[in-house]
Amino acid sequence: MRRRGKRRKQHGCSKYLGPWRGDSDHRRLVYRGLDKVARFLNLLASAGVEPHQAQVKVIIHGAATSLVMNDDAYRDRFGTANPQAKVIEALQGAGVELHVCGQALARQNIPSDAVAPGITIDLSAITTLVLLQQRGWSLVPD
Repeated sequence: MRRRGKRRKQHGCSKYLGPWRGDSDHRRLVYRGLDKVARFLNLLASAGVEPHQAQVKVIIHGAATSLVMNDDAYRDRFGTANPQAKVIEALQGAGVELHVCGQALARQNIPSDAVAPGITIDLSAITTLVLLQQRGWSLVPD
């Protein structure tokens, strides 16, 4: 006799917000902050929450800012393709919205045309974080 899998409770729509500042080691195989987002999605899935139900936004700023660069711009600056590109594409494919702090881009001399496709440039991370929390988004700290 086959046992049926345990039915998971379906949860309603939730909104999660992650401000990933992280460390400056964005050249590792999978950046720590992006790995945390992927693990968070897996935890939600284990509770029966699909990625599109979760509505996850990631606000990238500080030392992590250069990980949003497209391959050409990243290669020009660091001599190699962006090692985070595939992870970013996978997260975007799962419905995660990625945002980057415009102030951090300016501070690190990263032009807007160097930002990978699909990543939203915000005025600043702090204003985005405050406004989204005022609109009911839950902050998941780094």
